[in-house]
Amino acid sequence: MGGPFKLESVAYYLDGAPIFGKIDIDGDLDKRKQIEIYNGSLAPGNHLVSVYMVYRGQSGLFNYVEGVKVKLKSNYTFRAEEGKITQIEVIGYDKGGVTSRFEERPAVKYKTDLVDLTEKDAEAMQREQATEQK
Repeated sequence: MGGPFKLESVAYYLDGAPIFGKIDIDGDLDKRKQIEIYNGSLAPGNHLVSVYMVYRGQSGLFNYVEGVKVKLKSNYTFRAEEGKITQIEVIGYDKGGVTSRFEERPAVKYKTDLVDLTEKDAEAMQREQATEQK
């Protein structure tokens, strides 16, 4: 998101089960542009991804922003299809403007792409599953 918001922690859940969590200790989390959260198989059908983000205000210009904590919770339902790879991009962004309250500006949007599963992709997934079962 950037600007006056620093990502302090994030947690992801898939169908209610935790799949990723990170607390920013050394500034690494906020600096990363992209993080792969989950790369695995899902049964065809509807699924729910939930994200919990905590942003902290940071600004050299506006003292009222410093240290303000904003908690953001969002859910997104998507459909996994057989023979397809579902890619979901979760994007934290600043939806407000200068007239919006600081606490109401952080938001989440989702971008979903369905890609045909190639034979090479299927073989790689089978190898990965075999390795996990050992």
